[in-house]
Amino acid sequence: PSASKTMRHSITTLLLAVLLSMFSAGCSHAESLVGVWRTDPAQWDNPTGHTNKIEGLYRIEFLKDGTFKLGQFIKGVGGQELPMPLAFGGKYQVVDSSHIKLEVSKSPATPSGGRPMTVTYSISGGTLDLQGLSDITKTTKYHRVKQ
Repeated sequence: PSASKTMRHSITTLLLAVLLSMFSAGCSHAESLVGVWRTDPAQWDNPTGHTNKIEGLYRIEFLKDGTFKLGQFIKGVGGQELPMPLAFGGKYQVVDSSHIKLEVSKSPATPSGGRPMTVTYSISGGTLDLQGLSDITKTTKYHRVKQ
C-alpha cells in the first residue's frame, strides 16, 4: 500500500478512537449522575408562621430517561422524610464533564416546556456539587443516597 493510503488509514483509526472515547466519556458522566442525591438536613423557618424551626432538606433524582425531580422534604417526628409541596422537575442533558443543561418545569409531572438553564456540577466520591441552582436553592452539596 502507498504511504498516503497508510497515513489516511492511521488518521481515520485515530479519529474513530477519539470520537469513541468522547462518546463513552459523555455516557459515563451521565451514568455517574443517575440516582438520588440529598442535602444534609438544615434548620428552616417554619412555613406555618410559628417561631420554632423545622429540619428540612432537598432531594434531587436524576433518572436514566433524561428527566429529574427536585423537592423539599421535612423531617417528621419519627425521622421520616416528608415531601413539601414545592417540587420541580424537568429534563436534563449532560453537556460535558462539568455542565448539565436543565429544562426546569414547575411540576415533575410535566417535564416538557420548562425554563432552560445550565448548571456547573462535579462529583467527588459520593458528593455532588451543583452550582447555578440559586433560583431554587442556595444549597450546592448533595450526597448520594444508597438504594
